[in-house]
Amino acid sequence: MRKYIGIIITSLILIAMVGILIWPGRLIKKTVDNYVTSREQKTRSYDFEDETEALRESADKEISKSESPDSKNDNEKKSGSEGEAKKVPETKDKFSGLEPAAPQNDQKLNEENKGTPSIIKLPEPKYKTEVPKTTPKPTPASTPVPTPAPTPAATPALPPNLPEEEVADEGDYRGTEGMENTGENSEEKQLENQNQNSVDAPIVSVPEDEVKAETSDTNSENSVEAIDNPKDKLPGLEISGEINLAYNKVKVGLYYYDEESEIRNHTLPYVTLMRSRRDDSPIIGYLFGVFNENREFVELGYTSSPNIIVCKDKNLSIDDKYETGCFHIMLSKTFITFEEALNFINENSGVAAYQDAFPMRYFGSYRVLLGQYKSNEDALKAISDRNVSGNVVSGTSNCISVLNYDTGEVVFEFDEGLNKKLAISPIKEGPGDKPQTWIADFKYYGDFEFSRRTDDLTVVNVVDIEDYVCGVLPYEMSGTWPAEALKAQAVCARTYAANHFGAYRDYGFDVSNDIFSQVYRGTNRSIPYSDEQVKATEGLYLTYNGRLISAMYSSSNGGGSENSKNVFGGDVAYLRGVVDPYEASTNSINKFSSWTRVFSAAELREILKEKFDKGIGNVEKIETEKSPTGNTIVLRFICENYVVKELKGPACYSFSTGSLGLPSIRYSVAKEGGNFKFVGSGWGHSLGLSQFGAYGLAANFGCGFDQILAFYYNDVSLVRGIK
Repeated sequence: MRKYIGIIITSLILIAMVGILIWPGRLIKKTVDNYVTSREQKTRSYDFEDETEALRESADKEISKSESPDSKNDNEKKSGSEGEAKKVPETKDKFSGLEPAAPQNDQKLNEENKGTPSIIKLPEPKYKTEVPKTTPKPTPASTPVPTPAPTPAATPALPPNLPEEEVADEGDYRGTEGMENTGENSEEKQLENQNQNSVDAPIVSVPEDEVKAETSDTNSENSVEAIDNPKDKLPGLEISGEINLAYNKVKVGLYYYDEESEIRNHTLPYVTLMRSRRDDSPIIGYLFGVFNENREFVELGYTSSPNIIVCKDKNLSIDDKYETGCFHIMLSKTFITFEEALNFINENSGVAAYQDAFPMRYFGSYRVLLGQYKSNEDALKAISDRNVSGNVVSGTSNCISVLNYDTGEVVFEFDEGLNKKLAISPIKEGPGDKPQTWIADFKYYGDFEFSRRTDDLTVVNVVDIEDYVCGVLPYEMSGTWPAEALKAQAVCARTYAANHFGAYRDYGFDVSNDIFSQVYRGTNRSIPYSDEQVKATEGLYLTYNGRLISAMYSSSNGGGSENSKNVFGGDVAYLRGVVDPYEASTNSINKFSSWTRVFSAAELREILKEKFDKGIGNVEKIETEKSPTGNTIVLRFICENYVVKELKGPACYSFSTGSLGLPSIRYSVAKEGGNFKFVGSGWGHSLGLSQFGAYGLAANFGCGFDQILAFYYNDVSLVRGIK
């Protein structure tokens, strides 16, 4: 009996002690909760600054005009690989090897593909982009050696105004027959709707015991069972129809940007066009003209000079070799044709007063001008000295001069106002190969178009779409890669270009020559092997429901592509996430098959403070949520005071690749001491085709280009384009 009484007394004492301990704890918790609630009421909810949207904003700002001389080093040799004339401060991003989202036309074309696309304004990227330098490693003997590794693929923004039939069901990730996702994310819930994914959540209070720590390894999360003989199991595409194209020529912006940039090529005060002496049929002169609405060249004049300088009609110093003057003597007589004006000049060639005469296309007719003078006074004096009848004219803001490179003499001037642009087409000698024209450090097929949208020259290459693809292939994917991978890339590049006809209409072209569209550098890297793959797919395009698709691609998806809505916000039916086990077969040559980035808690705090709340505390934990294909689509920062910053969908992508500078959104996070380690794979936005995945499918699994395209793009058709 005493034993039981003792037990009862002991129990009562313990209960009393527990009560004493719990009551202060509850009081403390209540006090903390009240504090947090009060802080939330006083704390401003900072909306996430979506960097993708920022990239779509207009950068068409007016710049002040200048007449100061520019040297050759400051203009002509400003290629994408050698930097810009003006430098901007380095950004604070931890990693600069990313492809910024490129603005992209999205208005779909009508049945004949002649609709009016939305007009693109040129933004400046939030961070610098650099091409990683990859040293190729040994590859299977049966495949070409991949030297060098591909440059980052284009990362355009998604089409904002898709037809209703192109909007996919939410959470629709594509599977692959015979392939199983064995990682822990295979049973995750479907993604939240698009609005929830694209809106930055407000600061909320989350108890620490509800926070799930992220400890999984990226590779183990996204492990898959490889498919046996994928060549026999993956479906392919057959040519299933035709599509009418608006044009068969592409207008490519070579030098076009008006603001500071380390990526985009700036407009130029002048540019030199020179013949390539190695051509079988070298250039013997140039035609001057304009392009009509069908992009057909309409001749307005010519010169027999094989090397010329195209410049704005201003007082300039060119290569420290020539000084140009923008004041001229315009003779009184008007001519109907170029030949009439040229005959007048030739007939008076023996007269001293006409030694420097040249023809000008001037608002629908031709005039003859004399001399180049630095001032109005000098030109007026010359009229008296020459004893000629005429008026002093000065080049307008649209006037363009063409000089003989060897003598510095003006051979032609053009001024038809703002709406018409000077077109120049090389004249070749004989029936041999197409001529190639050197501009700065690159040579190009096709013709050229010049305008002064602001002050300096915007330079555009007007080139046959097949020649354009030949100039894209060796820059977006190494020209020595497996044939079927190159063919797949060729179809993507061709489709991308045709889908963007008129996209940069305000700037006078369709696509830029940089990572904001597709990297294009003319014929410098073209080789017969890569050109053959373009020829093998000549005229082939990808469509969805009868319309050209936005054929987005990236360098490496790291093991799984992603739904478009989780990257740029637009839900596009043919850009669906798919688990990709094939890319892993290229790990020996893929620099980004695995990567690690480490941040201290203090570093992360500074990044969050800069983007959101200045009073945010140190980061204590980070958690992520993954899509069914293993990419991070939700990122949470758990900070001091139970403050959580949650980023979803496009906001997660933009913050991960922009503010944090991560190569991709395929990663896991683990805390190690006072640091946070991000371990991941892939490089780029992971939408559509993976270039390294295409390499693996072609080289290691023997798949054809049509199978590669069908694997990465959902429910698309392969058609032949006609014009």
